[in-house]
Amino acid sequence: MTPRGQTNEVPMITDPIFYRLFTSSPETFFLLLGMSVDAARDMAARYQYEALEFKETSHRLDGVFQPKES
Repeated sequence: MTPRGQTNEVPMITDPIFYRLFTSSPETFFLLLGMSVDAARDMAARYQYEALEFKETSHRLDGVFQPKES
C-alpha cells in the first residue's frame, strides 16, 4: 500500500540509441520496414523524428516520426 497520491510506478527508461540512430539516419526506420533504399530515403525526407512527452500522466515516447510541414 502506498500513501495517498503516490504510486509504485517505475521511472521509464528511455533508449537513446534509437533516438540518435533515427535522428541521424531517419531512413533506417523505413529500411527496417522493408522498403527499398530509394523509397526509404523518399519517406524519410517527408517526416521528421522527435521525442514527445505527454504531460498529463507523463507518458514519454522515445521518438515518433511525424509528417514535415510543407
